Amino acid sequence: MATIKATAHAIQWDVDEPGDLAHLPDRVNVTIYIEGTESTISAEEIDDAISDAITNETGFCHKGFAVSHCDLIEDQEK
Repeated sequence: MATIKATAHAIQWDVDEPGDLAHLPDRVNVTIYIEGTESTISAEEIDDAISDAITNETGFCHKGFAVSHCDLIEDQEK
């Protein structure tokens, strides 16, 4: 199990009402727990997990984002 701490920004929100954009953040800090180790977790898996976390935290879908910070911390328990 690994912990990923990331900051997503430049989020392209997918909203039906333009007024919703005023209430959505410019950046989102997420903490994700994912099975695997640094050598077995792919960049695509990390992006997917960050994407899901953005939607789960805000309740809104998006069309993309950039990541300005991403730390992967492996669980030391074996």
